Amino acid sequence: MNSLVDQFCASKRRWLIVTAGTVLIALLTVLPLADEYRALCDDQEALRLELAESLRIEQDLPVFEERLREKLQELSQAEGRTVDEDAVSEFRSRLIAFARETGCRVRRISFGGARSRPWHEGDNVMDPDSVGPDPKRTPFNVETRPVSLSVTGSTAAVKKLISRVHNDGVMQHVKFLELRSAGKNHQTVQLDIELWCYSLGSV
Repeated sequence: MNSLVDQFCASKRRWLIVTAGTVLIALLTVLPLADEYRALCDDQEALRLELAESLRIEQDLPVFEERLREKLQELSQAEGRTVDEDAVSEFRSRLIAFARETGCRVRRISFGGARSRPWHEGDNVMDPDSVGPDPKRTPFNVETRPVSLSVTGSTAAVKKLISRVHNDGVMQHVKFLELRSAGKNHQTVQLDIELWCYSLGSV
């Protein structure tokens, strides 16, 4: 053992051996540390980005909540203008009340069954052929429900009734309207009107 040490010390190339050994030990020690350091830096950057995104979302959250409230309010208002199966009874009562308040007498009121068809982007409820040749479907069906109303009253009363129905805000379209004399003295008229009321339903 001592002879090997003596030979090493006497060797002219001992500094190369020492240098090579030192570099090898350094590489074996530093490279794993460098990899670990790089991984820690990557983790730190990922956490920093995640924190920044969380702070941004937290700052924008009140804006998102306000927009959601506005959209829900708009949706509620739009739904209030439709006549679906659940709203038929209320709309019927409202039409009868309009007739009585304007001095008309209801002869007949009836609701037909709803007809449903797919709703497309850019669609027109009154014109099913309004969409283009390759329409994009939405997740809704548009429902059309006919409402027939027949009343009698003075000309002034019937005009008031027509105005009340028109200004009610319901999504509707007058499909048919006929006004004719209903009394011998021509002071009473009869109004026959058919409305098409609309609503949207999920597919």
